[in-house]
Amino acid sequence: MTSESEKIAAYWSSLEPDRDSTGSFYISPFTVEYKNRRAFGDDVAPDRISDETLALDVFLRRYASDRPIRSILSLCCGFGKVERYVVKRLKTVESCLGVDLAEGALREAARRAASEGLPIRYETADLNNYKWPVEAYDLIIANGALHHLTNLEAVMPGMRQALRPGGVLYCCEYVGPSHQDQSARQVELINAAKFLLPDELRELRGVPFLGGGWRWRIVSKAANLHRKTKPYRRHGRYGRSWR
Repeated sequence: MTSESEKIAAYWSSLEPDRDSTGSFYISPFTVEYKNRRAFGDDVAPDRISDETLALDVFLRRYASDRPIRSILSLCCGFGKVERYVVKRLKTVESCLGVDLAEGALREAARRAASEGLPIRYETADLNNYKWPVEAYDLIIANGALHHLTNLEAVMPGMRQALRPGGVLYCCEYVGPSHQDQSARQVELINAAKFLLPDELRELRGVPFLGGGWRWRIVSKAANLHRKTKPYRRHGRYGRSWR
């Protein structure tokens, strides 16, 4: 494992994405509803329009319900939330393998799967340099996985090789700036939108790279205090940001 891979593994071993809070981007009812409408139109049932699992449920109903899905591979699986959801809904599953760099996340994923009696095991591996099996899986899950990988020239044919004839791929992928690197104009608009909010809604909620806990709270409090005492400076024509 390279030094860069070791850093990535350590980061995701200690930090589980905050998907169980309505403050999270991924599960915010505003963004989830927007994504669901863009993907499935306005005919979605009102009680599902803000449902984070809608896309996965549509996939399972349309492409997996009439197939004997017995073996599953989940890529960049992290803490295992997606494969647990899938395995519990496909009664034909006999085995599932979750692969990720982050050993800490995999240990917790294995614990959660075992506590629910699910046939899921986990393996630490770098998918950029992975020995793909031949026709081993009926379903491969790449849920927000591919944008983390650099060697897509090997990963894509590797996934194809690992699927059995008639197998299916579920791929839900991020589309946006590389490494979240927005242009200067995008930053202007983000700052402008930020300052349309009441001051109390602009509070910083944490510093994710600290991994939560007391360090998170202390640095967040200090950042908020600094933000309230430091003067504004103009940022372009439409926004303001802090020095």
